[in-house]
Amino acid sequence: MKKRIAAILLAMAMLLSGCSGSAHADNTTITIKEKDEVRMEIASSYVWLYALMYKDQYESFFGADFWTQTDESGTTFEEIYKNDMLAEIQHVKLTVLAAQDSGMTLTDEEVDMCKANAAEFIHSIEKETQKKTGIDEEVYARFEEDFALYEKYKTEFLETKTVQADEEGLKQSDFFILTFYNYETNEEGEITEYTGAELEAVKKKAEDAYAMLQSGKTMEEVAIAYDMDPDECMLVTGRTPVDARDEYYDEAFENAAFALKEGEYSPVTECLDGYCIIQMVSEINEEETASAIEYAKQQLLEDLYLNHLNELAKRYVMYIEDEEWNAITFQTEIAFVDEDSEVSE
Repeated sequence: MKKRIAAILLAMAMLLSGCSGSAHADNTTITIKEKDEVRMEIASSYVWLYALMYKDQYESFFGADFWTQTDESGTTFEEIYKNDMLAEIQHVKLTVLAAQDSGMTLTDEEVDMCKANAAEFIHSIEKETQKKTGIDEEVYARFEEDFALYEKYKTEFLETKTVQADEEGLKQSDFFILTFYNYETNEEGEITEYTGAELEAVKKKAEDAYAMLQSGKTMEEVAIAYDMDPDECMLVTGRTPVDARDEYYDEAFENAAFALKEGEYSPVTECLDGYCIIQMVSEINEEETASAIEYAKQQLLEDLYLNHLNELAKRYVMYIEDEEWNAITFQTEIAFVDEDSEVSE
């Protein structure tokens, strides 16, 4: 069940001090109004359900003290992810409203599946968490139904849309790369960059390897001669999009690599990680290219849907009850049951 929860959170994310008191399950945390009409009230227990999922998902990777850590601007990660959580709730609920206005509903079979998932899910939450947050079968069933309707409406909406990806720019090629690194890493993972004579020695090693290639040795033979694993020398990659070029963008490598034809290898090239000799094995890796194009199209469709949500949002005003919202925190004793233990009584 927790894997299903993680999958749901991941799908939604593609759009986009401990609490000593107890939650009041019936209290309204968020109200969505259209002009003067209240279209939807969202209870604190529903928001706590999201908080429980966020807490479990992120602490499993970063630990319980993650929430008090800050980004470069000094904002805590709790504040950042509470805002992300709020945006996800808004996205789902706006879609539910749009679906209702269009007359779309779940089938009886879909509703029954949501209720069955809720009956299974409630056993995965600690009893104390249920009491504190007000999360019960009904709350989770509503969450499941909302998300099912969200997926149904979104799928139908996107089926009418067509997007075009830059297929030439997404072409993926196979390369064999001999890399003579310009740094060393110790057991603690600390990096020391070579300078002076050490760096010259690395360059000389790369030049000697290049001479071996010119004498008739293959890339695989040279790799083995320098204790490199030929399998680890293989790389499938494409050109880095302009808007994705950050401090790790290796312009020298890409210029050398994509100037090659199949079978050709480059001279010794100074790249970010050291001195490289690059061979183009195959200009087009059909499978990886198709995958890259499909992924790009999915991202474009996600952007289309996000724009649609932004247009929907213009019709509504969302009110947040500060007292209820502030009481919801990732820094509190709420938990799923340990998968290897029984539910605590």
